[in-house]
Amino acid sequence: MPRLVAIGDIHGCARTLRALLEKVMPQKDDTLVFLGDYIDRGPDSKGVVDCLMGLQTEGYRTVFLRGNHEQTLLDAIDAEKSLKKGLFSRPRNAVLESWLTQFGGRQTLDSYGINHIKQLPEAHERWYRRLDWYHTTEHFYFVHAGFDFSGPDILADREAMLWIREFDYDAEKAGNRKVVHGHVPVQLDFLKECLALPNLGFIPLDTGCIYKERPGMGYLSAMDLTNNVLFSVKNIDT
Repeated sequence: MPRLVAIGDIHGCARTLRALLEKVMPQKDDTLVFLGDYIDRGPDSKGVVDCLMGLQTEGYRTVFLRGNHEQTLLDAIDAEKSLKKGLFSRPRNAVLESWLTQFGGRQTLDSYGINHIKQLPEAHERWYRRLDWYHTTEHFYFVHAGFDFSGPDILADREAMLWIREFDYDAEKAGNRKVVHGHVPVQLDFLKECLALPNLGFIPLDTGCIYKERPGMGYLSAMDLTNNVLFSVKNIDT
């Protein structure tokens, strides 16, 4: 039976991603839903995107969602393109500076072997811009961060889909679908506790792959939602 598999935040850990895929052993008729935050902080963001683009090229059924890190990268690119250059000085791109220093963008540029965001390969920029905001199936909503359940339409707030850190799940507004999300890193044991509660309305799949120093984290996780099987691998990137 074809599987529906969700994969949590990768953050530039290409070797760990490949190790997880070897463990999951996806088939061409499976659907792989990646929850965003493929880049930044880890050593090989380019390698991660190359791997994901390769899955598409090889004919796997893939859904790639947009994370706040990809959105910040795009915002930095757009801000750079819109800068009005002065005659004697270069205007400041505050979004780019924030991405480089606070989001781990410098590591991403290093993985591409470039010095400036303007040198990003066009094929990769196009891939980032095509990322989906959310994905829906009969029983699940997939999104990077979550939804704002305070309003009548949870799909109206795209900002929340990228950035929200806490939400009060409402089964009626979700159409009785579980929300599978990343964004906020949790300990692997906490994820397992959540999976043991069948009536819980969400699955937090970011097990802090990049945070090897934090107790209970440093894992990249995937969830086979068809067979209720969790796959996790320890971060093997340097």
